Amino acid sequence: DIHCRDKDQTNIAEERRFWDELARHTSILAAGEGSVLESYWVIADESAGGIQLRQRERDYSMPLYVGRLVAYNGDGEDLTASRLGYVTRLQRFSDDEVEVAITRLCANAQAVVVEDIDAAKQHIRPALLLRDEGGKLQLLCDNKYQFVAGEHLAVVNDAHHFTGTLGDIVLAQADFTVFDLHAAR
Repeated sequence: DIHCRDKDQTNIAEERRFWDELARHTSILAAGEGSVLESYWVIADESAGGIQLRQRERDYSMPLYVGRLVAYNGDGEDLTASRLGYVTRLQRFSDDEVEVAITRLCANAQAVVVEDIDAAKQHIRPALLLRDEGGKLQLLCDNKYQFVAGEHLAVVNDAHHFTGTLGDIVLAQADFTVFDLHAAR
């Protein structure tokens, strides 16, 4: 517990290096260094490939680690404009200031449910349908469901209903995996 008063400052600082934390809500970004609000993020750098954020940590923070899946958007932006990415770097500048680099996964993602067609017992699982820069379909799956390449799936949401096969792994992180998705013709 990084907020425990019984630990000495060295132990607290060391623990914070390993368990850098986010602000209360990742969708609130202040514009520019001069407009930092308490517990809000400041955009240090942003491009089509991702974003770097800085924040002064407070007691009400959410744990963040390299590889964590995150959705983010700017102050006042509609939630449908959220961008999807994952944490690629954490850097601590002082005891209470952290910079987080987030790599963008795709321009947009759609929530879907998938079902393993070949499984003896059918289970519907949530996933995210992505398109890479070349337009190829990809499927982001939570690792707790243990999807593997070659599985035949039914993919369903309001706009899509098709079958496909999980292809090669595009990106593997501790919590999620992105697979190529080959739609059946």
